[in-house]
Amino acid sequence: MRIPRTLWLTTLADLWRLLLLTTLVMVTVLAFVASVKPLSDGKLEAEDAVRFMLLAMLPMLAYALPFSGAFAATLTYYRLANDNELIAARASGISLRTLLVPALVTGLALGVALEGLNEFVIPKFLRNMERLVTVDAARLLAGSISRGQPFERDRTLIYADDVQRVDPEPGTGATDKLILSRLLYVEKDSAGNIVSEATATRAGVWVYPATEDRTTGRASSDVYIRLINPIGSRTKVKPGQSAALMESESSEFSLTVPSLFKDNPKFATFFELRELRTKPERMSKVDVRRRDLALLIGERRLMQTVAADLAQDRTLTLNRPDGETIVLRAAELRETSPREWSILPARAGQPIEADIVRRSSRAGDPGVTTRYSAETGTLTPLPREERSDRRLALKLELKNARAVSGPSTKAAAGADGKPVGVAEFPRYVRGDLTYPSSTVDDLLKLSASELIKASEASDVAAMTKAPAGDLAFVLRDLSRDITSKQNERLGLAAATAIMIVLGAVSAVSMHHKLPLQVYLAAFFPALASVVTVAGGQTLNRSVGWPGLILLWSGVAILAAYTLHLYVKVARR
Repeated sequence: MRIPRTLWLTTLADLWRLLLLTTLVMVTVLAFVASVKPLSDGKLEAEDAVRFMLLAMLPMLAYALPFSGAFAATLTYYRLANDNELIAARASGISLRTLLVPALVTGLALGVALEGLNEFVIPKFLRNMERLVTVDAARLLAGSISRGQPFERDRTLIYADDVQRVDPEPGTGATDKLILSRLLYVEKDSAGNIVSEATATRAGVWVYPATEDRTTGRASSDVYIRLINPIGSRTKVKPGQSAALMESESSEFSLTVPSLFKDNPKFATFFELRELRTKPERMSKVDVRRRDLALLIGERRLMQTVAADLAQDRTLTLNRPDGETIVLRAAELRETSPREWSILPARAGQPIEADIVRRSSRAGDPGVTTRYSAETGTLTPLPREERSDRRLALKLELKNARAVSGPSTKAAAGADGKPVGVAEFPRYVRGDLTYPSSTVDDLLKLSASELIKASEASDVAAMTKAPAGDLAFVLRDLSRDITSKQNERLGLAAATAIMIVLGAVSAVSMHHKLPLQVYLAAFFPALASVVTVAGGQTLNRSVGWPGLILLWSGVAILAAYTLHLYVKVARR
């Protein structure tokens, strides 16, 4: 039997003409529907709405192609059947299988094309769409200031004359960094009254990846702001006191900005998903928890190292970023709680001594040293959330401290002959202290799974049980996400190929009925297949392998139904 090239070409021409027209209409409608909600919610600016629709058209192909292909195949073969062209072809010895070749070729071509789009193209478009509607902390802050408006969050207002976006320093874990110039910082209370205000010549803003709360499902970004040379006042003071003017070299505070960006594998391409299997740290929700666990382990090891060095040398040297050095003289550190270590003097009843060395900027000047004695003291790890670089730091707190030597003790004699003006502090605190033998850098080089194993060591297991368990849960959840997303993409492509053949077979089988009835006979089984693919993907994320069974069962049932119709028509 000769190959019916003319019949195939004319059928393919009709099929692809209807396919392109139907797909264009469906994609336009779906893209418009997708843009309505973010536009009505105010997440999209008017000028971004058209761009969002254009970006949405390509991702909508994943849902439009299966149904537009089935519709085009149904109408094409319905016309062939009702014009008696199929009867004439069968009378000339052309089998039904041969007549269905154009539909089969179209189905395979669209299935392969859709799989390629799902794996390599659509994720990038989804990422760009998400960025348009996402509450990006850096974009939100930069946009407000560039428009001359204040940035307001958590009862904090920030005004600035200029903002520049720069690359964050390596190793900080930040995703964005902004430089603000000539700014005003205002903090209010719950009643709207100004609590404190400050001006600064410059400020650095670090934005960290958005993390999602497992219980609420809400994502938020941590924003850290460091004011350089701030001058400010605190208006909410004790009764009878005036507002105090404060001046320092730098000051830090943090804000939490809600984010809608989902750290989701659906934004990853085929090669990125494959890399996530071996390097899950590329996902920010994993890396943030990995860094926090590494810093927690390093924090514990640092305190143990500090305690061992103090017990051996009876002295401890701590440094501050501004060049100040603290030399602590005591006997040992004793752990009183997981985050607090008490400083014990050399002998019971004796004070704890600390030399504060303030270095001079002049060459050859050794600086000024003031010695303090204190009754008690504590050394605690500074919360990582209070530092923009999220590195380890310590806080020294001395109680009932008194200057015993140095400039603070040089005071004039009072009326009773006793010296006055000697520096005394019921609570003397020095923060942002660093110790040379930190082990954080090597811990930050470990992968998430290696850190979980390191956290099982006996000396840190109790402290790291909760964060290590949270990291392990996120890793398992990410692995399921990757598996479900890969199978969903493949399942949609397979369903698309089957649906086109189903539309053609249904048209031949039901050519004596109305076109809409014929299409619905193929539409509802196809819709059920797409629903099971989406439902199976969601179920796989939560419970694992049962979701894959549901996902592929819909595709298998659709294929079985198509085969059943084909056999039924072929026998006639």
